[in-house]
Amino acid sequence: MLPDDLQERLRALGADRLAEELARLAYRNDEVYAAVERLISSPEENRERFLNRLGRLRRSRKFYDWRTAPELAGELEGMLEDLRAARPEPKEGLELLARFYACDGRTLERCDDSGGWVGSVFSEAAAKLFAEFAQRCEDKAWVADLVFQLFLEDDYGVRYGLLTRATSYLPEEEIRKLATRLLEWARENPEQAFHCCGGAETLARALKDPRLFERAALAAQDSPSPGIFLQIAEVYLEAGEPEEALEWLQRTQPRWDENTYDSLLYRAYEQLGEREKLAEVAWRMFTRNRSLDTLEALLRAIGEDQREAVLEEQVKEILNSTKFSYKDASFLVQVGRLAEAEEYLLRHRDKLNGDLYSTLLPWAKALEQGGYPLGATVVYRALLESILDRAITKYYHHGVRYLKKLETLAEGIRDWKGVTPHGEYFAGLREAHKRKRSFWGKYEGR
Repeated sequence: MLPDDLQERLRALGADRLAEELARLAYRNDEVYAAVERLISSPEENRERFLNRLGRLRRSRKFYDWRTAPELAGELEGMLEDLRAARPEPKEGLELLARFYACDGRTLERCDDSGGWVGSVFSEAAAKLFAEFAQRCEDKAWVADLVFQLFLEDDYGVRYGLLTRATSYLPEEEIRKLATRLLEWARENPEQAFHCCGGAETLARALKDPRLFERAALAAQDSPSPGIFLQIAEVYLEAGEPEEALEWLQRTQPRWDENTYDSLLYRAYEQLGEREKLAEVAWRMFTRNRSLDTLEALLRAIGEDQREAVLEEQVKEILNSTKFSYKDASFLVQVGRLAEAEEYLLRHRDKLNGDLYSTLLPWAKALEQGGYPLGATVVYRALLESILDRAITKYYHHGVRYLKKLETLAEGIRDWKGVTPHGEYFAGLREAHKRKRSFWGKYEGR
């Protein structure tokens, strides 16, 4: 791990030493090579390199699958760094970026971007550079016009970043004109209405203007759905207008999306200081979905001094239930009731699904670190058995780690409370999975 004072230490090495190391690394790593080439090039050379790479990007037909999509994203990011290093005049920089954006469609069509690597270059990195150039451009009306044109041609939804950053490079007057222009275009061009109204909504949120957002959201659909009403209420809350938010919440039914509805209702009553109504909503949210977050929301409403009373009541209810709930098990672990979590998991150990490793592994670690080895054991066993039952060899190293954990945990268990002791469990495991030689070879260090 590199130290916090990394830059200071590097400076202390001196220019000659750093130059020597960079030159050596440049011939071993393509990314370092590109960075060094950019550093030693003139602005004109960097500009020319950007244009050459842009030409290759337009002509290329190579397809990138999900594994190699990050490689394409790296190429795109390198192009943007070349353009930044070219230090063009603001207008020229924006025009060159517009040419870069013109390639987004054909680029996305020739890759599997399920990981979002390539799309994020256009939506984040390119938008950030656009804002840098636009901040220095004095002709703000020209910038706004360019943004309008670029957004209209956004067929893949990767240019919204230009709008979310608008307040950093356009004055409010120009942003409002741009939003109005998008709404007018939506009215005159129904086939682009949804997209343009979405752009106006984005600008409204950037301005923290709920009325503009309301106008744009309602214009986007002939018959607005309850979800639109919830969005409008949320923007009013963001603007600190809870009374208006409540009016919009009253236009929809909680059952449409009760979690979002109650979350917004909670925020409205919190802003209004309506303590009784706040507590009512908080209890509803908590009883519907016990979690650390809903507990904290409840305690903000009824008072921190009620924490232990609430926990005692809820823990008792969980332990008295004959049904197993992953949410309740997580709740017991999250609030630090590890003894009760162990009791609950021991009782329902036959219901644990080790395939849910992202849920179970935090339980196992918390119980292990908290001094509850038996509870940790039943969870680690579920994780191990899932790996062996699925027989996916690339996960065997995790299974080996879990098995060795079980060996260590067994040393601290005196009362197995009806759980099969480790020696007997290990023998049964070995017999049941004796043909998985790859696993046992890893376990024995072969």
